[in-house]
Amino acid sequence: NPFDVGYASTSGKHKATVEGETSRKPRLKASRKVKNERKASPPPKFDEEEDPLVEEETLQKKILKLSQKLANLGASKRNI
Repeated sequence: NPFDVGYASTSGKHKATVEGETSRKPRLKASRKVKNERKASPPPKFDEEEDPLVEEETLQKKILKLSQKLANLGASKRNI
C-alpha cells in the first residue's frame, strides 16, 4: 500500500509536468482564491443586510465589556 500511494503521487506530478506546469498551477491558485473569497465573504454580508442595528448593539456591548476589563486590569496593576 505505501508503494501504491507513492506511485500515485509521482504519476500525478509527471502528468502535470507533461501537460505544462506553468499553465496548470496558476489556474489552481486562482480557483482556490475565488473559493476562499466566496467562503469568507457571505457571513458578514448577510449580517449587514439583515440587522445593522443589532450588530451595532452587540458591538457596543462588546466595547463596554472590553473597557470594563481594561479598567479592571488598570486597577489591578495600580494595586500591585
